[in-house]
Amino acid sequence: MFIMNNIYCASAIDKCQQTLDVVADNVTFMSNKFCKWVENSLKLAGNIKLKFKKNFKWLQEKIRICPVCGGINVDENGSRERLIIFSTWKEYFKIQTYVCKDKHENGESQFFETNIRDIVPKNSIYSHEFIETVKDHNTHVHAPLRVTADFLNRNDEVSVSHQTIENMIFKIENPNPIPSKSSGKYTFDSLWCKAHGGWNSFYLCMNDAANGNVVFDEIYSKETAANLDEYFETIAPYLPEEKYITVDLNPKYKEPLEKYGF
Repeated sequence: MFIMNNIYCASAIDKCQQTLDVVADNVTFMSNKFCKWVENSLKLAGNIKLKFKKNFKWLQEKIRICPVCGGINVDENGSRERLIIFSTWKEYFKIQTYVCKDKHENGESQFFETNIRDIVPKNSIYSHEFIETVKDHNTHVHAPLRVTADFLNRNDEVSVSHQTIENMIFKIENPNPIPSKSSGKYTFDSLWCKAHGGWNSFYLCMNDAANGNVVFDEIYSKETAANLDEYFETIAPYLPEEKYITVDLNPKYKEPLEKYGF
């Protein structure tokens, strides 16, 4: 009986090991397949490359260029971890950060990180590919939100609520409109505003000084130099080449305004 029990246990262990081997092979295959897909996608994503280092997947710039001065006297300077969710997979990436050693107007070095906006929107964990999948599923199938969520959650790696999907669809169908014509003379202000139940946001608004119409407005969680730069970068292409603006004396406004031709 003792021998039979040993044989039975050995057989059970062998079957478990075979199952684990199959699972491991599938995980390796899916991981390699996903990495290849990311690499192919990055070929279309501008100045971004995927690098494997210290058991992490790193997103780095192919050519290191300072976004402020355009200089190339740039060194690597640490990283930060970022979760990005795709329609069939999620992955933690190390986002390479850099320092421009050239001195800028403020006399300090400029710190920045790899620009991954071609892959994922700012302050979001959901990739453009994921958002497009939601959009296509909603446009062509017109499925209920919970059905769309179940469709995306069919893979254990992905988890998204129907409320998140609703927010995505609302943003897709109601983009922030930008007027096609304006006078070229503007006023700008950043106001502390109450949103989502608390005084924790900033309302950035540009008005046409000639008629008082809102030209472009947006809400940010913080009034940082990066958010100001993103705001003016978004609106600048829609404005006349010759443009004037009135702002208060916040020194943070000077650099992005001059950068985008005000």
